[in-house]
Amino acid sequence: MKNKLITLALILCSLALYGHAAAQPISRTKENAATQQLIQSQTGKQLTALDWYNRGVAMNNNSDQELACYQRAVQIDSTFAPAYYNMGIIYMKRGMNSEAIDNFNQFLKLSSDETKKQEVRKAISELGGEAASGNNTPDQTVSADLKQQAIKLYNAGIALNDDSDKEMQYYLQAIVLDPGFAAAHMNLGLLYYHRKNYKDALSELTKYIEYTNDPPAKRKEVLNLIEWLKTAVKTPAQPAVQQQPSGISTAPAPAPSPAQNNNAGGTPQMQEVPLQ
Repeated sequence: MKNKLITLALILCSLALYGHAAAQPISRTKENAATQQLIQSQTGKQLTALDWYNRGVAMNNNSDQELACYQRAVQIDSTFAPAYYNMGIIYMKRGMNSEAIDNFNQFLKLSSDETKKQEVRKAISELGGEAASGNNTPDQTVSADLKQQAIKLYNAGIALNDDSDKEMQYYLQAIVLDPGFAAAHMNLGLLYYHRKNYKDALSELTKYIEYTNDPPAKRKEVLNLIEWLKTAVKTPAQPAVQQQPSGISTAPAPAPSPAQNNNAGGTPQMQEVPLQ
């Protein structure tokens, strides 16, 4: 019994560190400030599920007020997986195991984040519950309204086009709304790449490959970069002197014309393209 309690405590700490913190759209101070600006910009407007979610994340104190924000988010959009995740964390910390299991299972049904889902399944098991199958794909669980909001945030990042924390924040916000948003994962990966954060770049570009419907030529250039990043991550002292893969643009650019996108003698340039 003692060992089981210790295990549960470790899982709770793991979820608290990885989950509740990771559920925030932004993890850095500057980017969190950008999140607050987005929330404040909604003053006088009808708040969306994302707005309520971000209000709860901004509190980050496991209070009734934070919980109410997530409840409001899922009232507006019942497919908003991150809100169920955060509610599960709060209920688990309060010892309300049945409520925690219910919300974690909703998260499993709706989310495409396999890493978090593994942690949640472990928590549900330790709480004495049975995990839902959670076989839905992002396209099946994200509403059309959320997809449109994600596209607007993505295009706002494209409009900045300055490799800033704020541009990164827009892509992170878009992914919170639509975890399977391939283009946002790619642009986020490119931003990490520009900043020489090769580990996170590798993670995001791998997710792009998982979710994208882009043609083989576009996937091939990203796969080339992924292979280079794998080497860079394994040998962190080497990237400064390694030859970087050809065909990778180190700065955002407008959408290429068909002629530009089929340049002879090399792979197509990777571009950040606005969505409609």
